[in-house]
Amino acid sequence: MTEAIDIVPGRILGILGPNGSGKSTFLHLLTGLLEPSKGTITWEGKTRRQWGGRQWAQRIAAVPQEAGSQPEMSVRRYVALGRIPHEGVFGAPSAKGQQAVTEALRICRVAHLADRRFAELSGGQRQRVRIAQALAQTPRTLILDEPANHLDLHAVEDVASLLRTLAVQGLSIVVSLHDIDLASHLADEVMILQDGQTQAVGETAEVLTHEVIRRCWGVDILTIQDGDETRYLLKYATS
Repeated sequence: MTEAIDIVPGRILGILGPNGSGKSTFLHLLTGLLEPSKGTITWEGKTRRQWGGRQWAQRIAAVPQEAGSQPEMSVRRYVALGRIPHEGVFGAPSAKGQQAVTEALRICRVAHLADRRFAELSGGQRQRVRIAQALAQTPRTLILDEPANHLDLHAVEDVASLLRTLAVQGLSIVVSLHDIDLASHLADEVMILQDGQTQAVGETAEVLTHEVIRRCWGVDILTIQDGDETRYLLKYATS
């Protein structure tokens, strides 16, 4: 599906491409939900089968796209589900697990919501709680599928800031996005997929060119310099 690529601690890899290009499939391969038909995916030189599912889940945490229904449980209990790869399904988290849950709530700035019902939260709050659940796994790599979907502008900025903070703290982050401008602001490097094939991969500013965007999305964009950053705007066709 793609050429060799390294997922590096402290950096954010953005996965981009048109709808149906294979972004979610690529993330499912990384998390182990799907087996690659060719090639291998390894962590520290070992495949998921060599690690075993539980140890793999202790190293890689995923935040999938949000489902329609919301669980009827407290935020703290929801985040504590992230401890399952370490402590199993049954019973309360250990002291170490409770500390991991508390720290995840703090990092994601949702500790004040710990006793609220998850289903009562706003979209932005739910997304930060979902990231907290993944962090409770104490992973080394965090994988997110379209985390900015259906969020308002303030919530998008909040999630982007949180992901950047996590990267600075040493996590490897892989995130699929459909917003090219957001990717240009958030991702250190990007991989562009089309029809399940890699079209371009590398440093974000070097990959997101007019030519590549036109070839993969079939649209033209305008670029605007905003200080040291380049911002991307869709150039609408006129009749």
